[in-house]
Amino acid sequence: MLRLDKTVTRKTTLHADQDAEDVLFWLTKTPEERMAAVEAIRQQTFAFHLPNTDEGQSAQPRLQRVCRIIKRSRG
Repeated sequence: MLRLDKTVTRKTTLHADQDAEDVLFWLTKTPEERMAAVEAIRQQTFAFHLPNTDEGQSAQPRLQRVCRIIKRSRG
């Protein structure tokens, strides 16, 4: 299983000319490397959205649902 290295990050803006650069980058990779990248992204996505089997809770943080019935007094 591939692991994501979270120690190196880069913040950038997206521009139309980056699409061409992305295509050129992926054309330098072998089909096996491209498929490995797709599989790594797929595993990250499913790990985030699927329930965590160890604790039985969702891996995605959610708000707790609260329902209260309040009786109003007349008058």
